Amino acid sequence: MIAENSGSDRGGAVPMEKREVLEKLRAELGALEYGRTRRSVHMPWEEISFFQDSASCLNYGLEGRPHPCGQCMLMPFVPESSRSANVPCHHIPLDGRGNTIENLDRGYNRHSVEEAVIGWLRTKITQLEEELAVKEIAVGR
Repeated sequence: MIAENSGSDRGGAVPMEKREVLEKLRAELGALEYGRTRRSVHMPWEEISFFQDSASCLNYGLEGRPHPCGQCMLMPFVPESSRSANVPCHHIPLDGRGNTIENLDRGYNRHSVEEAVIGWLRTKITQLEEELAVKEIAVGR
């Protein structure tokens, strides 16, 4: 749920304002484009997990997973049927064919998965920018 204004929801998740979601998605895109997700300097033998190992994750840098994924800003993009998955953000449809990080990670090289995530981020960023522009025009009248 991406709200126009912040507040709370009956499901426990706190809606995030569209502008805040937009900024976080832009930061995620920037990190991908500038190579932050290649490998950890501290643990180069481990792959970095898309979304999970980034500042857009509620649990980034925390021991375990103290915050439920249901409170994540990405949850509105996760299909209802995948919201109880272990890593729900890896079930976001990234393209028109329904490819997700979960299924692409199994049979494709990392670069292909990264390109799909970048494409999805660009699409969502454009959509949010357009929605906010329309709202600003409407408020300005």
